[in-house]
Amino acid sequence: MKNITVRKITAKDLIQISIWWLQHNEIPPSISQLPNNGLGGYIVEKNNKPIAATFLYLTNSSVAYVANAISNKEYKGKDRFEIIRLLLDSCEKEALKNGCDFMWCTSSSKGVEKRCLKSGYKLIQKGQNIMAKNI
Repeated sequence: MKNITVRKITAKDLIQISIWWLQHNEIPPSISQLPNNGLGGYIVEKNNKPIAATFLYLTNSSVAYVANAISNKEYKGKDRFEIIRLLLDSCEKEALKNGCDFMWCTSSSKGVEKRCLKSGYKLIQKGQNIMAKNI
């Protein structure tokens, strides 16, 4: 995909990400609830415009957890689905680099569920939409 980048979240991104949560009528998690005090996540941009972010929780085992995915409500591009899927796939690559062989995700969002399923996750519990994947 053209002009798309995925990068680590920086401290200055956290304000924008908090605004996205509020735009989605969600309460932002506190910085202490996020990995690496909010810097343990990734953000995807198109033409330097932030589109979505998520956080990668690495554990003291070979399991990684993707959570707190949020997007820029104003971005309506037709490539939105694939751009956010690229973000999830980038988290998987980072988890692999860190020795993980299993990832899981929970979300009540149908959009997150669809993207995870497209990336090879299996829905293992309906309702809370728990998805898991051997990587």
